[in-house]
Amino acid sequence: MSLVRIHPASWPITLKIPLVVALLMIAIGGITTERVLSKLSEIQDQNLKELSGAYLDGLSSAVLPHVLRDDIWDIFDAIERSKLLFENLNINSTIVTGPDNIILAASDPATLPTESVVPDEYLVAAIPDDTVAIRSDQPVVRLVKNLDFQGQTVGKMMVTLDVSDQLAERRSVRFALVGTIAALTVLMAVFGYLLTRRMARPMQILAEHLEQSKDGRFTEISTSDTGSFGKEVSTLFNSYNSMVRAVNERDMLAATLHEEEKLAGLGRLAAAMAHEINNPLGGMLNVLETLKRHDDKPEIRKKSINMLERGLKSIGDVVQTSLAAYRSRSAKRNLGEKDFVDLRQLLRPEIHRRAQNLAWNVDWRGKLAIDGTSVRQIALNLLLNASKAAGHGGQLSFRSAVEGEELRIVVENSGAGIPEDLLHCLNCSKGGKAPPSGDNSNAGIGFWDICADCDNESKRLPLEDRVGLGLWVTCRLVQDLDGQLGAASSDGVTAVTVVLPLKRGAAKHAA
Repeated sequence: MSLVRIHPASWPITLKIPLVVALLMIAIGGITTERVLSKLSEIQDQNLKELSGAYLDGLSSAVLPHVLRDDIWDIFDAIERSKLLFENLNINSTIVTGPDNIILAASDPATLPTESVVPDEYLVAAIPDDTVAIRSDQPVVRLVKNLDFQGQTVGKMMVTLDVSDQLAERRSVRFALVGTIAALTVLMAVFGYLLTRRMARPMQILAEHLEQSKDGRFTEISTSDTGSFGKEVSTLFNSYNSMVRAVNERDMLAATLHEEEKLAGLGRLAAAMAHEINNPLGGMLNVLETLKRHDDKPEIRKKSINMLERGLKSIGDVVQTSLAAYRSRSAKRNLGEKDFVDLRQLLRPEIHRRAQNLAWNVDWRGKLAIDGTSVRQIALNLLLNASKAAGHGGQLSFRSAVEGEELRIVVENSGAGIPEDLLHCLNCSKGGKAPPSGDNSNAGIGFWDICADCDNESKRLPLEDRVGLGLWVTCRLVQDLDGQLGAASSDGVTAVTVVLPLKRGAAKHAA
């Protein structure tokens, strides 16, 4: 792209400053040239006026008596003698006429003979002697002066002056001024360009290093560049280098912390898996020992097989929970009412074992445009936790409904309730989300983030260290679905509310 097509605002400063200097020099040169030539013209006009006036006044005094007597030879003599006195005037011709423009005498009688009429071009171009002005398109000036005697015009004098020398002087002065100003303009532009490059070099060095930072590479400015400029630039470069060192140290520390966090997370996951699997595994080993000793008793064998089945299902739940939390699925299926029917079947052994009462209410049918596997896992974890918290003979309640473009799930249970500090941590809105509306829901959960609002430093722990694996994974799944979770405990009833947004066209055949 041509430089002319680029907007001037995008030109580099090393080009704009010399151009500004050149434009200023041109403007100053133009004004200076105009003023000098104008003053020179005034001086030349004034000098020509004074010399021509003196010449005509002296000649008129000399020829007036001869004009009155029509003494042609004395007029010729006066004309010739006056030319010798005014050698500074470049006189081409002098004419003395009568009042009727008949030539009495002329300095060039061969061209302008006596008793002939003055040519028309002389009469047209002649100007009064007190209005002398040199024009660039007229190399000669013709002046006329009346010869007056006792209030009457008895004759005229016409003089033709050659002003080519004055015009040549004007041209010479103009060329000298233009040449000098052009040379100075070029010199100043080059000097301004070099000086600007020198002054802008620190900014270019800083800009190059900042440009490299876009790729995540922060490099310090070398000491050779730092020391080659003034104190202000050295201070700027040193400050930039300090910033780069601080950023690099922070990135290294962040990378180290990230690796440590990954290892810590892996350790927490391993510990949680070991804890959740160890309990049913120990029970299963005890059952196997029982089977070995009482294999011949059908009743004991039947109970032992049932316990083995529940233990395996418990381990399967832990494995499925981990898979749901840490393995991304390429294809996600929609949530169907059958998913919640299966949940009720899965919970039935736990409900019967603890002699609990479950109230079930699903207020929709068909399919919903939301990840069915994740929603099912959320509901299962909440129900398992509620069943455990309710204890033997406790009361459970599960409600699910579609409200507008949202799916609402509410799980309630009787029992001692959630501890106050943990309840506050569950409800802290670290993610900046509004609390879900509805019964027994207070605020959006910060999921597995640290609860920064806790006053007690010892309580500011990651959420997975404060609750069981099921609730921790539930929090992660709710966040992945851009949902909200709230918890509340009062009067021996604990309620956990989950609100999940549906995609556009959320409900399909939902009632």
